[in-house]
Amino acid sequence: MLEACRKIASDHGLVIESAGWRGLEPGFSFEPAFRVSIPAPAGKALKLDMEMFALLAEQYGLEAADFKREFIARGERFQITGIDPPRPKYPISVERIPDRRGFNSQPTMWSCCSKHRLNPDVH
Repeated sequence: MLEACRKIASDHGLVIESAGWRGLEPGFSFEPAFRVSIPAPAGKALKLDMEMFALLAEQYGLEAADFKREFIARGERFQITGIDPPRPKYPISVERIPDRRGFNSQPTMWSCCSKHRLNPDVH
């Protein structure tokens, strides 16, 4: 399926890459996730979310290297996936790793953890 999508994207001057699966629950349905973008100069997919994170990270007490950083909260694995300034109270986007469900978080939690390079364990 990914190869067919790559052909269609290529025909229109775009690139496509797999973004994994969402909604993985045993015995139920699942959703394949794709990312379509304008190709970067090297021909690879442009990582706009990563570049935007790098630009905004310091304003929220994070570093560019925190993008996709994994951590454990309430016994579950998450990763930081972005920053959304229009959500001033909860601008940090995180994703639960097993099912890729998204959540929003406050920056105050991250500023202390980022300074010490710790993985937060929030209860």
